[in-house]
Amino acid sequence: MQGVRRYSVPRQVWRILYPIFVYFLAQGLAESAAAIYALMGPLARNGFDITNFDAGSFMNEGLRQLLQMTLPAMTVAALVTLPLLGLYLSNDREDRRIAGIAPPRVAGGVVALSIVFGAAACLLGNELISLSSLPETSSSFINVEAMLFSSGIVVEIIVIGVLIPIVEELVYRGLAFRRMRDTIGFLPAMLVSAFLFALAHGNIVQGLYAFGVGILLAYVCERSGCLAAPILLHITANTVSVLITELSQVQTLLSRDLFFFGSMAVSAALIVVCILAVEGARVSRRKRGIEP
Repeated sequence: MQGVRRYSVPRQVWRILYPIFVYFLAQGLAESAAAIYALMGPLARNGFDITNFDAGSFMNEGLRQLLQMTLPAMTVAALVTLPLLGLYLSNDREDRRIAGIAPPRVAGGVVALSIVFGAAACLLGNELISLSSLPETSSSFINVEAMLFSSGIVVEIIVIGVLIPIVEELVYRGLAFRRMRDTIGFLPAMLVSAFLFALAHGNIVQGLYAFGVGILLAYVCERSGCLAAPILLHITANTVSVLITELSQVQTLLSRDLFFFGSMAVSAALIVVCILAVEGARVSRRKRGIEP
């Protein structure tokens, strides 16, 4: 085994960050186009006649249009970025093959447990944050929530629940985490990738949630040996989050103290039990010589 190709420190940092920059660039361009469309739409419908221009109506209509364009813009950015991410991942696999590094053994049990991890992490994370005043006092979080949850539950599940998690896992676990893992080891890579994932969300509320979930995502990526596990965990967590936000019945249940604190306790217990199961299975595989 020759080992993974070594790069200079600046090159290593660039390799970790540039996939994130590519995704952000695609998002920025798509959102800028959506903003221009949203602002120009009311003017176009008025034949670009500004003689009877009503600034208040113009801004209200533009904001309404922008809210409706947020998820389409995110969809375009994700679809544009996906082929590039696939190319970067393919190059990384080839580098590891040339270095004589065998692909990790896939742990199917961890992949299956990712659904439990995702649902429990979503409930526990959201409930812990809701105990503080952050969701009500963070204006950036309130604005982001308004933009994300304004397109109907079906569209939100497809985009927020499925498409975005796939792209983000390719960026943050498939590329950033694994590239760091090759050079600085598992634990530092897990923490730094979780921090980058949190930073990308742009507000303290989502950032705190994303940091905790990011640690869990890197953990299941490492222990499963594949990207299917963090993708499935992320899809589950985001889908549960959409359902909590959009379904009044769920919100009614969570407003009851007994259910709220009970679900917190159950979620925390499930995460601990799943981690113990994963680590126990890993020890067993090592004893049998299946895993180094």
